[in-house]
Amino acid sequence: MRLRNLYQSYSVYYTGKIPVSCGDTEAWLGHGHYFWDSFVDDAHWRGRTHYHGDYSICQSSYDYDSLDFFDLVGNTEHIAAFEKCARILQKRYTGGRQLKVCDVLRFMKTVNKTFRFKAYRAWPIPEHTSSRKFFYDQHQGYFYIRQTKIQMCVTELEFLEEDCKIIFTSSIDPHSVV
Repeated sequence: MRLRNLYQSYSVYYTGKIPVSCGDTEAWLGHGHYFWDSFVDDAHWRGRTHYHGDYSICQSSYDYDSLDFFDLVGNTEHIAAFEKCARILQKRYTGGRQLKVCDVLRFMKTVNKTFRFKAYRAWPIPEHTSSRKFFYDQHQGYFYIRQTKIQMCVTELEFLEEDCKIIFTSSIDPHSVV
């Protein structure tokens, strides 16, 4: 078992149970609990850009060796299956409606009764995300880029290896706001 950390940022004004669930079935990976995979800096980025700095971060983990998540980042079989279904579904779409990732995932669940994953892992491409250069060799002319953040949408909380715990809260005290 190889554990990887997951991080979720949310508003300090949120008073419900963590992790926070996104109930929007049209969210890019569908309904679920959205986390940033492995890099807490991505959760801080989200907190700064979407919650104006008034945010908290909770942490959990998952088993990277688990077969219970659909991996559009590192599993070439999953990527190929997704692309095949996307091509099939794209032919059905008419009238200019753009095909969404959540549409393809819903389609895959509908046509394949064994397509039952507890989480989905993918690379989002948010407007404000830029590539990150980690290494550049001037003489050889090559470098490594982490293209973007990695996001995990957990649809069933038993996929998580541990309960979420709060690891960061901004200095804003939500109870002091009048």
